Amino acid sequence: QQILECLRLVARIFFSLNWQDLPEFFEDHMTEWMSRFEMFLQGAEKHPVELGRPLSLLSHDDDTEGPIEALQAAIVENIAL
Repeated sequence: QQILECLRLVARIFFSLNWQDLPEFFEDHMTEWMSRFEMFLQGAEKHPVELGRPLSLLSHDDDTEGPIEALQAAIVENIAL
């Protein structure tokens, strides 16, 4: 769960660094970032146990998000940039 929170924070930092203008470094390495984001978007749903993410990390309540959903939400915000 702590690893997922760290990954969510990395995604938020990515957003903070890119929301106004995309720096050249991120432009040059966009495929690397997006391939990792895609892995987390697909992997958490398709293979939660194999990726070391037990199903208990998924939210079972419609009103709150679990760690996986929080990470996915941050990634979707980054893709929308």
